[in-house]
Amino acid sequence: MFATIALYRGRYLRIVWSVLAIIVISSLGRIFALPMDITSILYAVLAILCVYFSYFYVSRGIVAKVLSLLIEDTQQGIVCFDKDGRCIQLNSAYASLFGERGTKEYFEQYFEEWRRQRGELREEFWREAHEVDGEMHYYDVHFNILQDDKGSFVGSFFSFMDRTESVMEYEQKRYEASHDELTDIYNRKRFFQEVEGKLKEEPEVQRVMVCIDVKDFSVVNSLFGEKTGNQILQRIAGLMRRDASENTIYGRLESDYFAMCMREEDFVEADYTEYLEDLKRIVHSSVYRMHAHVGVYRIIDPSINISVMCDRAFAAIESIKDSYQHIVAYYTEDMGNSEQREKVMIGEFDRALAAGEFQMFLQPQISVGDYRVLGAEALVRWEHPVRGIDPGNLKLEITETALMEEISKQFSLLEKLRKYGFQVEIDDFGSGYSSLNMLQDIEVDVLKLDMGFLRKTTHGKRSKTIMNAVIEMSKNLGLTVVTEGVETKEQVDYLTWAGCDIFQGYYFSKPIPVKQFEAKYLTNRYAESV
Repeated sequence: MFATIALYRGRYLRIVWSVLAIIVISSLGRIFALPMDITSILYAVLAILCVYFSYFYVSRGIVAKVLSLLIEDTQQGIVCFDKDGRCIQLNSAYASLFGERGTKEYFEQYFEEWRRQRGELREEFWREAHEVDGEMHYYDVHFNILQDDKGSFVGSFFSFMDRTESVMEYEQKRYEASHDELTDIYNRKRFFQEVEGKLKEEPEVQRVMVCIDVKDFSVVNSLFGEKTGNQILQRIAGLMRRDASENTIYGRLESDYFAMCMREEDFVEADYTEYLEDLKRIVHSSVYRMHAHVGVYRIIDPSINISVMCDRAFAAIESIKDSYQHIVAYYTEDMGNSEQREKVMIGEFDRALAAGEFQMFLQPQISVGDYRVLGAEALVRWEHPVRGIDPGNLKLEITETALMEEISKQFSLLEKLRKYGFQVEIDDFGSGYSSLNMLQDIEVDVLKLDMGFLRKTTHGKRSKTIMNAVIEMSKNLGLTVVTEGVETKEQVDYLTWAGCDIFQGYYFSKPIPVKQFEAKYLTNRYAESV
């Protein structure tokens, strides 16, 4: 009751003062005997004003007081305006939402601009963002109109609900779904989406797909641990991020496979030599040489699948995957034809097996000194009725590189094979950069060397020194040394002097069918030069 009396006190006092004024004027009229009595007119005007203020006019003070009682307890920021757009009430919650900028003057300007854009006022809902103390905050905003019981517009208010926490949580989940957790760059799915969008947006711009692959990355994890491997991956991502222009899209596809799509003029081959030198600083080892390959595909048709573009860039890498001298390779149509032929061949394997088209061939292994045939290396030739596939295109062998993948698992398997009585041979020994380290950890019986090692270098004297040392080391370890690719009498003489145990190569025989091998060597155990 007190609150109601206090609420209307100012209004009632005005009426009382108006009545007293009329009484005074009426008294003065009688005293001075004025010819016209205006008392009735004054009372009529007063009555009209009372009716107006009682039924049609609500004072700003009353509205503000009523609103303050209604909005104070809510956690939403409430900003109220009278019908003229003046801010008449702010609840205490607004301060926590808007900080120092949440003043009446600020919201009056906000309301004025908002009304200018909307024109006719109507109740609405939308979302918007404001910078508060240097950070972005996100709000659900409602605009509501206030009317009296006659439907007359008496004011309006905004309510602001802070959604910053939920928006940031959503954005974080969205970010995690589109970015690689380790490197913090696009993952495969998002990279493909971004590249596809960019190519559709600017189909006339010439771009290249650049893919990066760390050579023998599984060896890095095995030798130096996952932490070092992760450092390498993160460094690659950092280098890409550092050098990327605003038009470059980059991401990690999987494992140690990275990809970049950029304008052709932005691609600088020398940059990737710098990348490799940077990566080498992470791994310091005498048994492993850090190397990475880069494949480049020039995008001719922007409408083809993005994964196909990446496959073509990686096909370029395949052409130099065994090389430590080359870093960058470019895709050519020949690579695509070769890839297609390979897929066709693999698709025909089951039919070829059933048709008996795979035939075993043997190449004799000859002892040093007496040239006695000690055994043979088994090779497989695909006798295709149409294609006539070269036997050199399809081989089954255990190489040093294969052994270095999942080292502990491979070592365990080899140990079991030796226990069963098998001899363990390492083919292409020395082709990798972890050979000596590997010999410390596993027991083997035979090392197979390739004479091509001497033919591929211009430093013949140094190469022979290395070959001599490897053969001597093998003898000290009690290993049998087999040298493949022996083609001349000079090579036979040199290898005999160096201490090689067994020859294998065209000097004695090409790989021949099993029946021919049996006919030639089972009756005569000694070989002659071809």
